[in-house]
Amino acid sequence: MERKGLFNFKNINDNYSKLIEEIGAGKSCSIFGVQNSMRPALSSSFGKRIFYVTADNVSAMSALEKFSFMGLKTDIFPCISDQFIYRKSTSNELYLKRSKTLFDILTGGCDVIVATAESLLYQLPDASEFKKHIVSLKTGQIIEQSDLEKLLVESGYKKTELIYSQGQFSKRGEIIDIFPINSENAYRIDFFDTEIETIKIFDITSQKGTKAISEIKICPCTDL
Repeated sequence: MERKGLFNFKNINDNYSKLIEEIGAGKSCSIFGVQNSMRPALSSSFGKRIFYVTADNVSAMSALEKFSFMGLKTDIFPCISDQFIYRKSTSNELYLKRSKTLFDILTGGCDVIVATAESLLYQLPDASEFKKHIVSLKTGQIIEQSDLEKLLVESGYKKTELIYSQGQFSKRGEIIDIFPINSENAYRIDFFDTEIETIKIFDITSQKGTKAISEIKICPCTDL
């Protein structure tokens, strides 16, 4: 399905129709002479999920703004190089962001991923290995509580007494609270022995469960 964008490129010339055919067939194409300001609009007209690579952070933020203005769900793949070069340590927040973006790439959570060339220089995890660490939970599922805790720890989640931020989980009796990095909400998982009885959106302020839902996916806290 073709996206409805701000620009209609169909009437430019026959080359555009040929370009659409080539892209639809999965072929690699090169386009030259397109002004920087028009590249996001042209990319969005192809009706495909977009992985948009820029030369630098300024161009990346500009593209992010343009894609978002077109109503496309857009995310950015952050670069961690400045942490290595100038601070000799990496920001946990950046790692969480990279993991969340990798999750969106694999699950189709975004229409557009914007990245700088530099952000792609660092080794990325094997896709199949990353998928293994995505935890899927639904009501009625049978899973040992200790096995779920182990999965969360292996995926980079930190066990705490109470959860207040993304990347944390806690356990009290038959209840496990988890705040996935791929969600704006925390969740309360209530067990009956080895069966997930309920999953509820969890208010970290009141520390109480609210709306019941049927399933969740939990993204790893690390890019492995």
